[in-house]
Amino acid sequence: MTTIKESFSPQKKKMLHDGHRDRMREAVKKDPDLDSFSDFETLELLLSFFVPRKDTNEMAHDLIDEFGSLYGVLTAEPQELFQIKNVTQSASYFIPNLISFVRKAELSRRGKNIVIENVAHAVAVLRPYFIARNHERLYMVSLDINDRIIDVSCISKGIGNLAVTDINSITAKVSRSQAVKIIIAHNHPAGTLTPSIDDIRSTQTIATLLKVLGKQLIDHIIFSKDSHYSMYECDDLREIFEDTKGNPDEYLAKEVSTRLYPSKYVLEEKEVRENDVNTNDVLLDDTKSTPYPKTK
Repeated sequence: MTTIKESFSPQKKKMLHDGHRDRMREAVKKDPDLDSFSDFETLELLLSFFVPRKDTNEMAHDLIDEFGSLYGVLTAEPQELFQIKNVTQSASYFIPNLISFVRKAELSRRGKNIVIENVAHAVAVLRPYFIARNHERLYMVSLDINDRIIDVSCISKGIGNLAVTDINSITAKVSRSQAVKIIIAHNHPAGTLTPSIDDIRSTQTIATLLKVLGKQLIDHIIFSKDSHYSMYECDDLREIFEDTKGNPDEYLAKEVSTRLYPSKYVLEEKEVRENDVNTNDVLLDDTKSTPYPKTK
C-alpha cells in the first residue's frame, strides 16, 4: 500500500511532471498554432523548455498573476522575472528576448533596395522596430534622391521627448550621408497617438536644421500599439511650417496636438463617418496611401 508520503515523493512528482510535459507536447503536434492553448498553457509550455525539474504550471500562473498577461510576462525585465519563485536565471533572460527574435525575423523579411514612395511604405518598414517596445525610441530613415532607403538608424532609446542631443545626433549622422530625404519616427508606449507640443516643436527644429544641410524632412510618424499617426498624412507639417512661418504659437501647437486621426477619415468626437474607412485600413492599401513629395 502506497503511503501519502510516498505518493508525493520527488520521484513521483517528477514522473507526474514528465507525463504532463509529454501530454503538452503531444497537444502541440495537434495544434502547432497554439490556438486552443490558454495564455497559462502557452507560458507553461515555454517554461518547460528552460525549467526542466520544476512545476511550470504553478510558475506560469504566478507569472501571469504578477504581470497581468502573457504579453506582460514576455515584455518584463529579466530582473523582474527572476524575482518570481522557481524562475531560473536562464529563463528570466531568454523569455524577454523572444520578442526580439520576432522583431529580427520581421526585419529579415525586408529586401534590399527598398523604395519608400508613400506613407504606407514608411509604416511597413518602420513598424517592426516598435513591436512590444515599453520605452520610447527614436528612429530615422534616410532616403536617397530616388527615394531608396540608405539607412535606418536608432537615434535614441528611453527618451521622454525629442531632446537636443537627439537632434544633434540626427544632424551629425545626416551630414555624413548621401541622404536627400529624412523620415523620423518614435513611439508612445502609453498608448496615445496624439503628438505632444514637444513632438511638434522638435519636429520643426529638426526640419529647420535639415534644411540648412540641404535635406528635407518629409514625415514624422508616431507609433502606438497597432496604430500610427503620420504628420505628413495629417497635413501637420504644412500647418506647422507654412502657416506659422516657422514659429508655431501655443494655440496652433495645441490644436495640432489634439488630433488623433486625419480629419478626412474621422469626424469630430472620433466617430467614423458613414461610408468612410478606418485610417489603418487606408494606409495598408498602397493605392490609397498618401504619396510623399517627389524630389525636384
